[in-house]
Amino acid sequence: MKTIITTLAFFVSVLTFSQVGIGTNTPSSKSILDLTATDKGFLLPRMTTAQRTAISPSAITDKGMQVFDTTTNSIWYWDGTTWIAQGSKN
Repeated sequence: MKTIITTLAFFVSVLTFSQVGIGTNTPSSKSILDLTATDKGFLLPRMTTAQRTAISPSAITDKGMQVFDTTTNSIWYWDGTTWIAQGSKN
């Protein structure tokens, strides 16, 4: 009986897809993470320019990474090659 339950649980877990919702019981099926709040905001990781440039993100897996730079008081993102200040042009 244990074997049947274990096998069934395995197949059910393999066939299901899920999203994570914080502040919601019904996260969007189009998102990986759905943050919902009416009285709170999303806080990016905060670091100095020296800390940000020391990260050395991957060109492939980290493209799109964002941080708030406390030295420049601006949001920066990794374009796969270099850090870009949000709102600036390449």
